[in-house]
Amino acid sequence: MNERYEHLDAAAKRALLERLLRERAAHGGSMHPLSIGQEALWIVHQFAPESPAYNVAFCVRVHTVLDWKRFEDALAGLLMRHPMLRATFVVTEQGVRQHIGPLRSTVLERIDASMWSAEELRSRVRDSYVRPFDLVNGPVFRATFFEGSEGGDVLLLAAHHIVFDAGSLGVLLSDLSSLYDAGSSRDLNDPTGNYFDFVEWQRELLATSSGAAMWDYWRSRLSGPLPGLDLPGGRVRSASQSRSGATHHFALSSDLCSRVRGLARSEGATPFMVLAAAFQALLSHYTGKQDVLIGTPLSGRSRTEFEDIIGYFVNPVVLRCPIEPEISFRRHIGVVREGVVGALQNGDFPFFELVKRIHPERDQTSTPIFQTIFNLVKTTQMSLDGNIASGIVRLGHLTLERFPLEQQEGQFDLDLTVLDTGESMPATLKYSTDLFDAGAIERMAGHFRTLLEAAVSEPDRRVSDLPWLTEAERRQVLVEWNATSKSYPETTIHRLIEEQVRRTPDAVALAFEGRTMSYGELNQRANQLARHLRGLGVGQDTLVGLCIERSFEMVVGLLGILKSGGAYVPVDPGYPPDRQSYMIEDSRAPVLLTQAHLAGGLANSGARVVVLDAGWEEIARHPDGDLEDGSGPGDLAYVIYTSGSTGKPKGAMNEHQAVCNRLLWMQDTYGLTASDRVLQKTPFSFDVSVWEFFWPLMTGARLVIARPEGHKDPSYLVQRIREEGITTLHFVPSMLRAFLEAEGVEECSSVKRVI
Repeated sequence: MNERYEHLDAAAKRALLERLLRERAAHGGSMHPLSIGQEALWIVHQFAPESPAYNVAFCVRVHTVLDWKRFEDALAGLLMRHPMLRATFVVTEQGVRQHIGPLRSTVLERIDASMWSAEELRSRVRDSYVRPFDLVNGPVFRATFFEGSEGGDVLLLAAHHIVFDAGSLGVLLSDLSSLYDAGSSRDLNDPTGNYFDFVEWQRELLATSSGAAMWDYWRSRLSGPLPGLDLPGGRVRSASQSRSGATHHFALSSDLCSRVRGLARSEGATPFMVLAAAFQALLSHYTGKQDVLIGTPLSGRSRTEFEDIIGYFVNPVVLRCPIEPEISFRRHIGVVREGVVGALQNGDFPFFELVKRIHPERDQTSTPIFQTIFNLVKTTQMSLDGNIASGIVRLGHLTLERFPLEQQEGQFDLDLTVLDTGESMPATLKYSTDLFDAGAIERMAGHFRTLLEAAVSEPDRRVSDLPWLTEAERRQVLVEWNATSKSYPETTIHRLIEEQVRRTPDAVALAFEGRTMSYGELNQRANQLARHLRGLGVGQDTLVGLCIERSFEMVVGLLGILKSGGAYVPVDPGYPPDRQSYMIEDSRAPVLLTQAHLAGGLANSGARVVVLDAGWEEIARHPDGDLEDGSGPGDLAYVIYTSGSTGKPKGAMNEHQAVCNRLLWMQDTYGLTASDRVLQKTPFSFDVSVWEFFWPLMTGARLVIARPEGHKDPSYLVQRIREEGITTLHFVPSMLRAFLEAEGVEECSSVKRVI
């Protein structure tokens, strides 16, 4: 041997040494560092070792009668040829290392499926696919053969992503076919390299000027805040994500595919760029964001010596191509083209090294930098899988047919993959089932098709104007959901309340600080006040000011003004005097209702001041029966002044028929009953107060009035809700948050609706 070695020239010696080193690695016992991508997957695995998110599989029906000895030898030869399929992972003092072990005694698991139904077969195959991989003890690759099933035997090849990627599949199938056909590995050329060469090359790249230039590109490209992708219609992210996923299949028509290719040619782009631009436009429509980050996987095999090796080479890159507000789809293709070219030129920089250096803000429930993937796979890139996806294919002496196995990994929120067969474009949307249901994803596929159709038909149209709703959805939104017309009676607010008074005169209408007032008493007092106001000249559309704190007098005042034919103008007692004066003067209200303790500040208002509490004796001299109508459906009910944040406050007018339409709709929708208790706490200078006052009084419910300033006190509100059995109330978001944090809120079990 030594003599023979001495006679070899330098090139032959080098080739012999490389072969011996490969054989040593193949036969096991060697320890190697991980690639940067593998390190990231190892960390992810530690958080969720039971998750199938990183299980990858290839599943087919086998229509060839197998020579079992030959097939098992072929599998064994495959594992000897590709040591990564025999890897396990060990924690050492130097960090995590991958250990290449010897060939297992049993490579193929054979299972009798002859007694199973088709449904049970699918279930058992899926269970085998999602079974977790033990990265420490192995194996990281499984071959399972389900024999005797109706329709043909099923072969499942599954591996953990840490040793296998999409590019590995073509290598695996080609080598397996060749090994089976040849009967041994002697006739096969050795792989041109090994995965550990890649690991070393990747580490060395980072230290070179080329690696530094790539880092500069990505650092510039990803500068500034990185927007996350929170799609409407998705569920809220929980603290613990299962990373479970599902797949939706759809297809782009041959005509649409032809137009995509045509537009790409005319723009000096590729179909990938056109499709990516459309997908990004859809996500922009969904989120309302112009800056949408999309990931796309590169093979990671930029050097020829890595092309025929099984391992984890894939490297995701980021496409950051902001959509300018007025940009056309045609021009946006150019933006995407520039982004894709830059990503390809700098695509060898390891993504997970990029994450470490950029350190983006994130939580553990989402992937860093981007949450969605887009990929276009040409059948020339993955001919074996592509042909199988289209039906039955011959692989050497093996006749195979794709077995429908839904890939369950949910590594990303969304993963849109389009397969370009040259004629059609079948597509899949993989999605996280933690975030989306099947219906939402099916609609998304339809939206993508619709937007793409519009984009290639009118590429000069603005991206923001491209339609994305399907025709059925447009009809639903514009016609069906807009068919809201309903025949409500032409009436007034006070007539609706009077009808309820006749139904339940003795029922409690108002509750305030331990006191109550019946429907009958409320109506009588309002009638007396209405007659008093008419005596002061109040009639149809007369504006009457009301400066009063929450109390029985407030509700009597509101209803009395409406019965008189007038319209009320709320003047909040808490407003500054100059604002109060402006509102009274601007509205030209001839009469102003108030309370004794507030009257002194209103003496110079220019309006006739009527004190409802201290002056009630005079008002009570009037008859208390219902009045003839002083107003109709088209007359004013109130004028509420705006905040004046953009200038002087402006009075917003509303008529009886508009308010009645809203109140009757609310009753149809929510259905208050006599057992309901509604809390009135919104200042009457805000329009929400309108339904708080009048909706319960037209339905027989009880109106519970909060004390003045009580709407600002969460503890007081908890007490009132608990003691009064409040079922219905309104909150602005900020106050709702404060209320939910108040002590005792869990005892507010009577609440049925927050509006």
